[in-house]
Amino acid sequence: MKLLIINGSLGGSRGNCANIINAFCKTPTASVMTISVVHLSESPQPTYQDLQSHDGFLFVTGTYWDSWGSPLQAFLEAATPLEGDPCWFGKPFGVIVTMHSVGGKEISNRLQGVLNSFG
Repeated sequence: MKLLIINGSLGGSRGNCANIINAFCKTPTASVMTISVVHLSESPQPTYQDLQSHDGFLFVTGTYWDSWGSPLQAFLEAATPLEGDPCWFGKPFGVIVTMHSVGGKEISNRLQGVLNSFG
């Protein structure tokens, strides 16, 4: 399985979300996958080919003013025309949301709803 991890946090490869991604990549579950990581705050957004070539997705973000990170917001806006596209349809996804105090559950619920509309 080819998994694409999309880090939508502001901290990119140096923040808390990156630490969680690095820990995940060391798990037995991850050891049976080919994993690619995109830090949206530091890299160009994934291309259509990137999305199409992966079998599943893991979205990771921090909590910023009761929402996900602005890099993830920009990605979701750019990807909106791909709702229901085969690059998403039927592929599994996961969501990890970090938070310092409160609000992560609501963000996780909203993000899962948005991703369900993608396919």
